[in-house]
Amino acid sequence: MTARRDDSRLPPPEVASDLPQLGPVERAAEVLRYGLALAEHCLAPDGALRRRLKRCLSLAVLLVLPLLVILPMALLLASAGAVARLLVAAAGQKIVAVALAVGMVLVFIRLADRRP
Repeated sequence: MTARRDDSRLPPPEVASDLPQLGPVERAAEVLRYGLALAEHCLAPDGALRRRLKRCLSLAVLLVLPLLVILPMALLLASAGAVARLLVAAAGQKIVAVALAVGMVLVFIRLADRRP
């Protein structure tokens, strides 16, 4: 990512000219907008804060969007793997139970053949 320095200064914030005619919600939104713009201008009049916020936001988007695609697929595969493990475990238990039953039958047949 190439960092481009823009040496232009931020214009000082101005209050909307139609502030007295605005309704209460619009007036509150305008006062909030002006306060944030004034704070940004006081903290970094050269626009460095805005550039840093844009860079952080773009980095967050680059990291979060792939996670939103990859994470559900990984969870789906993990849950499918868990289901497959459960099926294999259940099949293994049945195979062991059948083997034990066959072994017991063979032992009883041998014991029965030893009797005089």
